[in-house]
Amino acid sequence: MLPVELQRRVGYLDLMSGMAYPRSVSAWHAADEESNGWVVRDRLTAPVLIGENDKLLIDGGCLERISAPDGGLVHINGDLATDLEIGGHHELIIRGDIIADCTVLASGFHHVYVGGSVAGTIRVDDSSKLWIDGDFTGAMTTGHPTSRIDVAGDFSAIIRPTRQASLLYLSVGGFSEHQRICEIADLGYTEFNASIGASDTAPGYYPLDWSQRRTDKGMSHARWCVQRDSRAE
Repeated sequence: MLPVELQRRVGYLDLMSGMAYPRSVSAWHAADEESNGWVVRDRLTAPVLIGENDKLLIDGGCLERISAPDGGLVHINGDLATDLEIGGHHELIIRGDIIADCTVLASGFHHVYVGGSVAGTIRVDDSSKLWIDGDFTGAMTTGHPTSRIDVAGDFSAIIRPTRQASLLYLSVGGFSEHQRICEIADLGYTEFNASIGASDTAPGYYPLDWSQRRTDKGMSHARWCVQRDSRAE
């Protein structure tokens, strides 16, 4: 079972983010995973395939590939140290990190919580909600129509649209370079809104001109707010 403190954390985020993790929160109401339809594995050392209605709990690190092409629940009580392919309407809860050189390939409705940091890559085709309680130093390709990324720590990830730059909402509690946010704004998302905790620029609203810009993919509207100047700290 994932720690009670983490369950409460995810439950709080579920309420604050428009029910991002309802199946996980509902499943935690029962104390006995195995009698409640969970497949429980210790540290995963062999590939596994699960179905749409399956619930997989890995009680330790994940070292082998997981495939869930039709959706389901995947809870990892440790780090994700391998590739993961998941589709449909799914929830992925990771207590630890997504380490470098690992890739999460996701289609459908992609809702993910990471208790640690993300140094790997997340590739999304459709809508997604991603919460990271650590730092985001890896990469993400965003899907259509909506991507929401919340990072409690620092943000230096590379962001690109998978196909169409649609709607992207980013919240960073820690530090992010101003140039990195400008690079995302220049990608031509239909709408890009961001809140940045601290940056290497003056606090305030950016860009100075909030008017829409016409790109080769249509109209783009980007704006973000910097809360603190890290140079003064």
